[in-house]
Amino acid sequence: MRGALGLTLALVVSICPGIPDEIRKQVLFYTAAIVTLTLLLNATTVRRLLNRLGMSCAQSAKRVIDYKLHEKERKSTLLYFEKLHRREILAGADWEYLSSFLPLKRLDMTEPANPDILSAIRIRLLNKEKQLASQLCASGTISIYTLRNLTVSTDILFDHDGQMPLDERKSIAHRFNGPLYIRLFRSTPSVRKWIDQRLHSWVISAFDLGRGFLIVQKEVYRTLDELTASNTFSDAERERIQAIFHEIQENISRMEHLTETLREDFPVSFRHALTDKALRMLLCERRRTWTHFADMGLITEKELSDQLDEISHQPRPDSVIKQLMNLIRKESTHIGKET
Repeated sequence: MRGALGLTLALVVSICPGIPDEIRKQVLFYTAAIVTLTLLLNATTVRRLLNRLGMSCAQSAKRVIDYKLHEKERKSTLLYFEKLHRREILAGADWEYLSSFLPLKRLDMTEPANPDILSAIRIRLLNKEKQLASQLCASGTISIYTLRNLTVSTDILFDHDGQMPLDERKSIAHRFNGPLYIRLFRSTPSVRKWIDQRLHSWVISAFDLGRGFLIVQKEVYRTLDELTASNTFSDAERERIQAIFHEIQENISRMEHLTETLREDFPVSFRHALTDKALRMLLCERRRTWTHFADMGLITEKELSDQLDEISHQPRPDSVIKQLMNLIRKESTHIGKET
């Protein structure tokens, strides 16, 4: 804004009759002077300051991938242009005019020397993780709580500019340790059984986090596989990228072990977690269906809003949850007696 708000307030003061004329003039004068200095000094020197601090240029790791992608697109378009030129049915086209639409080699973009290719790929995969997590939350596959935790884990890696391996996920692993009382008594079967039947909220959140993290990591692994299979990188760069494959695979293996341990230690709570997830996905599907009806013009925006409010505020009485938990406990006890 560069002082627009301050200048607006000073103008308001300048026309206020309840303030002495001398003070009004001083407020307007000093405010206008500060705004002018901001425009003349700050605005004209900030570029030089950023250049001096090295903050105006993109990191070499990002620039090398941008360079390779632009070059790949340019060469691919040129090859397709030549292919079209050889087709007899298009012989009468104005090829000189069409050539003006061909991408040119960008003179402002050169391939950096000794780029940190791994950092750039990690940054792009982290962006992909954030996108996938948001999509999973929108579809009801994961909760808002899980989305926040996944976002925090990616933000921590973002802060290191891709220098930290992708398998450094202490913030997520910490969630599986549970509160202090669970960590202290988890090894005791009787206490663990009591926790399983009475305190299942932690298991639900941990399971949801684990499943969401697994889905994201598997999808990111496929994305990296597709990127590596393209002609964007050299053989030597593909060899280096294998380190990122190992990092993602380590995330998948570790989380599969944590979720399986969770299922074995807390079977009742685990089943309740599955029920809670299925219910969340069911309600999201109902919201999508009504939204689709509105997009087709079958209902008005007001009717859509009413339906979404009804779904969001659908009562989930505690008695129903308690009945479900009692049923699960009885089945678990019955199965235990049979075995």
